Order: sequence, then structure tokens, then C-alpha cells
Amino acid sequence: MRPIRFNESYYVVPPAALDADPAGDMRAMLFRLSRAESGLEECELQRRNDLQEILIELIELSDRVMAAVESADASSDTRETAVVNGLVGFGRTLRELLDRHQVEALTTIGMPMDESVAVAVKFESGGQVPVGTVLREQRIGYRWPHGLLRKAEVVVCGSATRGQGTPAASGPAPVA
Repeated sequence: MRPIRFNESYYVVPPAALDADPAGDMRAMLFRLSRAESGLEECELQRRNDLQEILIELIELSDRVMAAVESADASSDTRETAVVNGLVGFGRTLRELLDRHQVEALTTIGMPMDESVAVAVKFESGGQVPVGTVLREQRIGYRWPHGLLRKAEVVVCGSATRGQGTPAASGPAPVA
């Protein structure tokens, strides 16, 4: 092979470069990159939805554990006390797991009824409390950084009116 001289009227081009289409190659590469990015976004959305389902199930489990602890009688029996203490520890572990995923209980008691975060399951008179104020929660609602996980089920001061909704027809939804 002879050395290239730059004073020649043309430059020697390798045969592979004759069929090259750099602009087309860049378009193809950018297309593949955008598809990969789109696929990654879909995976992230699916991961978030899966995590949301798991967190809702953990909330249900935590509710049931706490209900079991609350319904347990103070007993002098060592075995029953050990079981209740085990349930308390398990409930604490569930709460820590929910905290790690930034799951927070909604604050509804004493606040005006907000249908975006709560469902009125019962209406009662509240004495000195303004109509439409949440008196108590029958079921705690939860949120996380990506939105609402579960609406609170609340007892509201007053009576069912058009803007406040109607009491829920059934209890909590079963866990699948």
C-alpha cells in the first residue's frame, strides 16, 4: 500500500465507507434508544403498580393484626401474653416496613369531610361540632408519595346530604 498524498485530486475511501449511511445509522440508534427508554418507563410504572398492590395488602394485614391485639383480653396466662406480644412485634414490623415506603396515615379526625380522601360510612349528631366534620375513623386511610392507597372510612357529624355522599353499603373489601 502506498502512502496517501494530500495533493491528489481525490482521497482513497475504504470500501466499507462507500456503503455507510451515518445519518441513517444515527436515526436507527436513536430509535432503538427511545424504545429502550419507553420500555424502561413501562417497567417502572409496572413496578410501582405492583408495589402499590403489595402495600395495600400489607395495610390490610396490619389492620387485622392490630384488631387482634386490641380484641385480646388482658390475661394472666403466660402463653396468651406471649402470643399477644408476638402480634404486637409483628404489627410493629409491618408498620416499619410501611414507613420505609413512606406510607402515611391520613389525618381526617376533626377535619371537614373530604371525599377525595374519605368515605362517609355513618352520620351522627356531634353536639358542638360543626356539621360535616369527621368525628372518628372506622378505618384509617393511607397515602404514599405516588398517591392515595386507601380512602379512610369515617363517621361524619350531621346527616347524609347531597354533597357529602351516602354511607357505604358494605364493610371493607376482602383481601385477595
